[in-house]
Amino acid sequence: MQYEPVYCSVSATGTSLCAPNSANSASFPPEAFLAHTFPAQLANSATSVPPQEPPHSSGDLRACEWRNDQGDICGVLVGWHCERHLAFAFEIRELPSLTVIVCGACGEEKKRKFIVRHFRDVHLRFLRRRRIDT
Repeated sequence: MQYEPVYCSVSATGTSLCAPNSANSASFPPEAFLAHTFPAQLANSATSVPPQEPPHSSGDLRACEWRNDQGDICGVLVGWHCERHLAFAFEIRELPSLTVIVCGACGEEKKRKFIVRHFRDVHLRFLRRRRIDT
């Protein structure tokens, strides 16, 4: 059985209408079209918030500060998802998570499992989202 994506939109009254977005939606039974009721204040606040670009979007690129063996700065533009660049450009891959790696940008020693977080926080200056405890 193959499932197709279901898309929802919230109306100003607080009702969301969900339906498959497909040319063959006629093959779905009537119960596939769902309606969920949300509290009115939630629906109204959701529609009054202007759309924003998500944090760490693909357009937010910064120069890689990692230095090669000759001491030259890499300079490749990388974003939040820099792990592939670090893995392939500097061969930080297929290593145990507790292996100590010397950061190529500052010389600080970090475990492999923390090097990407360190590089994002310190050298790319991306801020991590705070977890909201409920």
